[in-house]
Parts: sequence; C-alpha cells; structure tokens
Amino acid sequence: MLNDLLLIKRAKSGSNEAFVHLMKKNEKYLYNMARKFLNNEEDIADCLQETQKN
Repeated sequence: MLNDLLLIKRAKSGSNEAFVHLMKKNEKYLYNMARKFLNNEEDIADCLQETQKN
C-alpha cells in the first residue's frame, strides 16, 4: 500500500514512469470497471486509451 501511495504521489508530480506503472498494475481493474459501463470492446479500448492520455 505504501508503495502505491508513493507511486501516486510521484505520478501526480509528473512522473510518467510512475503513472505507467500504476496503469499496468491496475490494468485488469480498470478494464473491468470500464466493462461495467461500456458493452463494446472498441469503446472499452478507447476509454482506457483516453485514461492513459489524461
């Protein structure tokens, strides 16, 4: 948990490496969350891609 908090702090400070690590670590969770709201695989992929951009 502490490691996650440190990664979040670094990502918020602009660390792209920390952000990418968090995204990869939580990829399955993010996919499942998007799946609850979107039924189309293409829309899910677009949503996750937009999340990574922002």
